[in-house]
Amino acid sequence: MDFKGIFGKPRELVTDSIKRVCKTIQKNHDVSGTSASSGTHKTAPTKVILMGSNGVANPNGMDDIRPWKERALISCIRFAIPPHKDNEMAAAFLSKDVGAGDGNDNGTTKGGIEWVVVRPDDLVEGDVSEYTVYEKPQAGLFGGGQTTRANVAHFMKDLITKTDTWKKWVYQMPVPTNIPA
Repeated sequence: MDFKGIFGKPRELVTDSIKRVCKTIQKNHDVSGTSASSGTHKTAPTKVILMGSNGVANPNGMDDIRPWKERALISCIRFAIPPHKDNEMAAAFLSKDVGAGDGNDNGTTKGGIEWVVVRPDDLVEGDVSEYTVYEKPQAGLFGGGQTTRANVAHFMKDLITKTDTWKKWVYQMPVPTNIPA
């Protein structure tokens, strides 16, 4: 990424994109689960997976409160590096505006959208290896752990292809982390 990519327009690329994707999904899927185009057959919810970072706090407040130095640093990053704020806003949109369905355990989604925000620890190169997935960051911003890009891709693939994995993490912001060798 270069200077223009970080500080140029559009400033809210991720947020604007996720809003457009969700708006399109909602247009094509009404709350009852029928297809807007035919009105007859049921359609499965659309899975939306957003990749953020462990620096993006869960908008639902379930993450541990970070030490004041980390909170100050994140505030500086939010101001100095616009893509970080963009990622926070995109996660907040999914969490608060799309939400978690209708709140009932009947499989009804809000506008046919189910989502997961994947927040890996520090990204590194490497092959798929053993990793674990946590509900929230386990340590600070720096030195909390590493995650290979391959493990992030593997986890996202499992979200898409494995029903049990999706059901476990839907409407959450999991943190995949390598298991040290």
